Amino acid sequence: MSKNVIAKQTRIGKTLRIHENLIECDEDLIIECDVKIAKIDVKTNTLLINHGCTVQADLVGDTVVIIGSFSGNVDAITQIDIQAGASVSANMSARQFKIHPDAIFQGQMKYKGQ
Repeated sequence: MSKNVIAKQTRIGKTLRIHENLIECDEDLIIECDVKIAKIDVKTNTLLINHGCTVQADLVGDTVVIIGSFSGNVDAITQIDIQAGASVSANMSARQFKIHPDAIFQGQMKYKGQ
C-alpha cells in the first residue's frame, strides 16, 4: 500500500474567489508570491504581503501589512503597516499608519476620520 505524501502545498481557501482582474476573499490573506492584478479585496480582514514578493494591485481590507515590495493604491479601514525592508510606492488611506524607519515609502497618505 503506497502513501501519497505532500511535501509542499498551496491552498486556495473556500472563501477566496479569483476573477479576471480581481482576487477577493472573506478571510485573512497572506501573499507569498509575485502578483499583478487590478484589485485584491479582503473586505474587513487582514492582508499581508510577505517578504520576498512583489505585488502590483489596488488593495482593500481592514488592516494591510506590507513586508515585501508593493505598488498601487491601498484603502484600509483601520491600519496600514509598512514594516522594515518593505518597498512601497502607493497612494494610501487609513485611520492609522505605521511606517518603519528601515522601510522605503513613496506616495501619499490620506487619514480617514474615526
